Amino acid sequence: MAALAGGGEPEDAPPPDDPDEPRPFPVTLWRPAWPLFELFVAADRVWRYPAMGGPPIGLDLVQLRQLADAFGIAWDRETLVLVQAMEMAACAIHEADWRRRHPPKGPDAPRSKGRRNKGGS
Repeated sequence: MAALAGGGEPEDAPPPDDPDEPRPFPVTLWRPAWPLFELFVAADRVWRYPAMGGPPIGLDLVQLRQLADAFGIAWDRETLVLVQAMEMAACAIHEADWRRRHPPKGPDAPRSKGRRNKGGS
């Protein structure tokens, strides 16, 4: 994802290596939201994960508040609401990516169209 503080599109975006990989898209970000976006990007190591593995389930708000203090961002209701909105969108992206990379297995799993039964029937 290319975040641009003033909006616009990156001119030197390289083509994706894998045509099946989703291509990043430019994001317009309002200047007043830039500090909060920087906080969210800096929080890449404070995600909570399920005990048995899987995509992240949310941010550790105690650690995030410490980061907000370090960035000089007031920890108030508006900040929390905006962070939660970004968190929900990021969790949906993480979950979709995880499901794509870890398809269901077993007898009830949908079969791939490219495979053929080599047993002879």
